Amino acid sequence: MTLTADVQQSWHDGLVELYDIDFSLITGDPADILYLANQVKPNGTKIQWKGQTYEPLPISGTGFEKVSAGQTPQPSLTIANALGVFSPAIDALGDLIGAKVTRRRTFGKYLDGEPAADPSQEFPLDVFYIEQKTSENAIAITWTLSSILDLEGVRLPRRLITQNYCQWKYRSSECGYTGGPVADERDRPTGSLSNDICGKRLQSCQLRFPNQSLPFGGFPGATVGQ
Repeated sequence: MTLTADVQQSWHDGLVELYDIDFSLITGDPADILYLANQVKPNGTKIQWKGQTYEPLPISGTGFEKVSAGQTPQPSLTIANALGVFSPAIDALGDLIGAKVTRRRTFGKYLDGEPAADPSQEFPLDVFYIEQKTSENAIAITWTLSSILDLEGVRLPRRLITQNYCQWKYRSSECGYTGGPVADERDRPTGSLSNDICGKRLQSCQLRFPNQSLPFGGFPGATVGQ
């Protein structure tokens, strides 16, 4: 059974929500990514998904759903900050402004190590960027997230700002596209994987992620490269 078939059932396995917080754009170190989950497996072990281990930590995100046609959501992300343990590190990293947040969702039975494990069974990714820290205390830290399309005026450290050119490598982890062939470099439809070449334009991204938040690696709100 596939994930699509699962959601059509009157019952299904527990939904698992995972978060990748990539602040490598801030530090310049590609290894600087936090993999967090709000739970562990029923046997008490850490969740593994696509070969990556997710550290259990109270974390929650709200507001990812679109509320009306054409309106981009602006979610909130909250993580535990028991006794302020994360505050010094987060302050040193500029409150993580500009960090990339990817929300992943699948059903528990598809996780690594399960009898029905299948890394292809995943809901469409939600990809947003941290726009501002809205609250911080000794219990939790909360940020507001924005789509890449709403980041006009936000400067990301160590990153060239381009308007209509995606800087991600096609089908890389930053790009996030793992589906079949879509279009060639001129955005002409193709059914051939060898001719499936991303044109690196905003419309190229929209072809691969219709009606979804885009992981576009450019800054459409910018007027010139900075």
